[in-house]
Amino acid sequence: METLPCMSKAELHNLTNTLTKSRETLQHMRGLPPQLKRDLRSLFKQAANENLPQATVATRLLELYERAVKVKTINDNPASLQEAIDVDLQGSLINELQHLIAELDFEGECGEQLLSIRNELLLGVSPKRLLELSLDSIRLVVYGTQQERKQSQKFLEQLNQGLDKLRDHTSKNANEGERTAKDRQLIANDLVEINHSIHTLANSSSPAALKAQVQLIGERMHALIERNRTLEAREQALIERLHSNTHTLSNLFDQTDSYCRRLNDQQHRLFLDHLTKVYNRAALQERLEQEYRRWLRYQQPLCVAMIDIDHFKEINDTYGHLAGDKALKVIARTMHKALSDTDFIARFGGEEFVVILSDSDEKTRQSILTNLRDAVSHIPFKFRDHKVSITVSVGATLFQESDTPTSVLERTDQALYLAKEQGRNRLIWS
Repeated sequence: METLPCMSKAELHNLTNTLTKSRETLQHMRGLPPQLKRDLRSLFKQAANENLPQATVATRLLELYERAVKVKTINDNPASLQEAIDVDLQGSLINELQHLIAELDFEGECGEQLLSIRNELLLGVSPKRLLELSLDSIRLVVYGTQQERKQSQKFLEQLNQGLDKLRDHTSKNANEGERTAKDRQLIANDLVEINHSIHTLANSSSPAALKAQVQLIGERMHALIERNRTLEAREQALIERLHSNTHTLSNLFDQTDSYCRRLNDQQHRLFLDHLTKVYNRAALQERLEQEYRRWLRYQQPLCVAMIDIDHFKEINDTYGHLAGDKALKVIARTMHKALSDTDFIARFGGEEFVVILSDSDEKTRQSILTNLRDAVSHIPFKFRDHKVSITVSVGATLFQESDTPTSVLERTDQALYLAKEQGRNRLIWS
């Protein structure tokens, strides 16, 4: 067993007795949280198995003792306990609300006001202000939803009006086309009769009769010419209406196509993280389920990696949440660029991301995740004229027999925990 060089045997003996008594005191202290008890058992087990130096055990035991004293103080003072609960609850509510706002995607003034609320939440607010902002957020969400519904109703009304107008014009054009065709046939029949009359002129018995027949034929030809002019005018009007219908139909198509693109964009944005512009957790769940079904069918390698930004809380605490947001954006963009088009990345929550690599061999998987980690570490961050180096820890695993998406995510989370425990800025496979 290692000892401190400056300690005498008597001092070492006293320290050992003190540690033993402290351990017994802590073990029998009532009201300790389960996690603190687990930490105690872990420390004593590690000390026994790994022969830890007494000084190391003493330091860690002192830390646990301080935690226990704080817990005991709170348990003995319900008001302190309630205050701690309230503070913790308020922090959770603030985080939940700002994350919820980040998932929303309203355009115009409504979206700007929600973004302003989120920025205020990131800076920290009082309980009273939190309530006000929550109510404002609800009001803006309701208002934004109503505005989008009104826009949809307006589009549908315009579309229905255009279709009704087009239907009426089409019906009139069809009737007019049928009438024009009949008139054309009548004119053709009259021309046949006139042509027959012209051929019978040679059989006229006298000049007077021939003159009368020619005059009659002339009158009929003049009438046919007038009828044909009228018919041509009607046909020209019909052609113009057909062009108008074509134009109306083209406009309706453009409006519908534009609206469909807008709906597709909205649907796409629903699966994007509002802050980082990579996919969000909803998209991750859908993609992971698709890849899982594909893996079940083809049994090709399917890798899932969980990535966590090291010491991210310190960035927020030191430089502010806006700086943290900026870091998240840059890191997400850097990781996205480090992946291929067939790979998938999503923000899992907070400063955690999940990457899915499908159908890649061991060397490729290792190279991709290592390059991704290195790319982040080389980002030249600068906050308040201070250069800051940011790294990420990565836990990765492959789908194995009897795995489910849930069990794989749990295993990647365990691998990530090991990566952070072993010093951060590293890749651990599980």
